[in-house]
Amino acid sequence: PPTPPLAGMCRRPWAGLVGLVAVLVAVPCVVRASKRSEAVIDFVRHEGDASGRSSRVQELIRLAREHRAAIRQHLGVGDKADGEMWLDRVVGFPNEQSRQVLEHKLRDAVERGKLTVGMMGISTTAGHDNHYNQSYSKVFERHFGTVLRGGGVELEVRNHAVGGFGVTPATHLCVNTMVGTDLDILGWDYQMMAPRGDCLVEHFARAALNMPSKPALLFWQGGVWLPKNGKFSEANVKPIRSNLKQSCGNKWLVDAYAGIGAHYGDLAAVLHYLRYLGQVPELADGTDPLFGDPTKGQSPAPDFSEPALPTAPRGKGQGQQRRRLARHHPGPTLHRMWGLVWAHAYLGVLVRALTHAASDEELKRSDKVAVQGCNAKFCDKVVPTCATDMFPRVPEAPTLSQLAEPGHAWQVRDNDNRGEANRKFSYLDRKMVLSGSAADGPIVLNFETQHDGMPLVVCEVPCPWGRCKGGRVMLLGNANFELDAKAVGEQDMVLATKNPGPFKNLVNKDTCMVLAKSLTKGKHRLSIKPTVGSGQFVVISHLIFF
Repeated sequence: PPTPPLAGMCRRPWAGLVGLVAVLVAVPCVVRASKRSEAVIDFVRHEGDASGRSSRVQELIRLAREHRAAIRQHLGVGDKADGEMWLDRVVGFPNEQSRQVLEHKLRDAVERGKLTVGMMGISTTAGHDNHYNQSYSKVFERHFGTVLRGGGVELEVRNHAVGGFGVTPATHLCVNTMVGTDLDILGWDYQMMAPRGDCLVEHFARAALNMPSKPALLFWQGGVWLPKNGKFSEANVKPIRSNLKQSCGNKWLVDAYAGIGAHYGDLAAVLHYLRYLGQVPELADGTDPLFGDPTKGQSPAPDFSEPALPTAPRGKGQGQQRRRLARHHPGPTLHRMWGLVWAHAYLGVLVRALTHAASDEELKRSDKVAVQGCNAKFCDKVVPTCATDMFPRVPEAPTLSQLAEPGHAWQVRDNDNRGEANRKFSYLDRKMVLSGSAADGPIVLNFETQHDGMPLVVCEVPCPWGRCKGGRVMLLGNANFELDAKAVGEQDMVLATKNPGPFKNLVNKDTCMVLAKSLTKGKHRLSIKPTVGSGQFVVISHLIFF
């Protein structure tokens, strides 16, 4: 494994002070630094006074080291010589530039007083079958955020994952809509539902590249399962070098986008260390008990200073029978491990960032990242607009309801009908869609494009587990479309099943289709009229245009 950023430092408390002194006297570095880096270095240099009074930065360093030690103790490896390295292994960097970009983002956040992290993914990310604030992202937020608050820095983690909504145009072209454009770190956790070699994933990376806040990218890996009987293997803890589900044009995007701080998360390696070398009791029988955790869906006991969960109102009949729990959803114990080791690793990166002076070269972020395989016309510099009624989304994002002309009879409905579960477990993700039947008549959506010659994409959410229920039928073949008063037939569309060519990353079977290959810049009008039978309806979840 790569050398951890704090190897030996926590065992020699004076090492951090030496690093800080190095910052204080690093005049040559300041001379060479750019205006941007100079401000960051000056902030670290001048935070304390000559009397040695504890500064905000020094307090952050102290708290970070103390909390790292507390996390190791909590996980039962506080007395292990390599325990620190095992936990830090959850975060990996393809090269030194990637690490330095992340350090720079953390230094900037300390200077500003706020760090914003956006997480996108599927049901495991959202914490399904647990309470929302038991999800690993929220565990990370509590523990990393506690340290930051001690130094006057606010942490906001937007866990905006949506269950059962994998790598589609409606997720990877709609990053700005779902998590915003003010992020410092953007996380990807679609491994379980990602196809291999699909360049849609690069649209996600380009979204980060084109954001005004220039976030670093975090790609979580998969494969966290451990068998009941097994033994330690070096092959299972090697640094990650490739992942076909995060690749485009035969290039792993963590490598390709290292210049903007792309790095990876590898929980599987940490679990391997903890089980076979750390002898952590919770992993004694592998990970099966942590996925079949009997506490899933129950109110947990507060643990490791985590707050008691709020009691959500129960609907009629709630609690009379246990919900069917998904086998692939981790329980609270595994989520807690995941969030804690992530917090441990990032606290280590934070300490390194605050105790190391950085030259101008080290701080340089490279935004000149070549397109690896997505269609540059749709992914390089342009940022699509995604109108949706789904949650979560940022408040400023447009909705389909806002685009609709008044007077229609279509309704906004929860496609998964999970209202009771959402209330009980406080989930944020809701697949709210516009739905209409033949009796409801047409709906007209008015929208305005910013670019000439760009396509129009319409999407619907996938049916739960691939089975449409309650009378819902697929949009294609069950509705008539008119664009700017001209009929749009199937022969005019681009579909995933009919050689989509350059539009390949804009379509998805049973989810997204291109209604128009090229629109002029300006205002447009789309009419959708259901042609379904009695008791049936169609839905729209996203309208994507450029």
